[in-house]
Amino acid sequence: MTKISELEYFDGKKLYGNDFTEQQILEWFESEKEGYAKLGSKNLSTYRYASHA
Repeated sequence: MTKISELEYFDGKKLYGNDFTEQQILEWFESEKEGYAKLGSKNLSTYRYASHA
């Protein structure tokens, strides 16, 4: 296992937590691309979008 210097994160060479494979990124994107569109779609009578309060 290679030890990464904190400086690599600060200078943009590394992104903390960015260890997904390309396939995992594609799967994540596919699962999230309609995430907000589906909010409250199951029960419109009880759903409330709090940001419009």
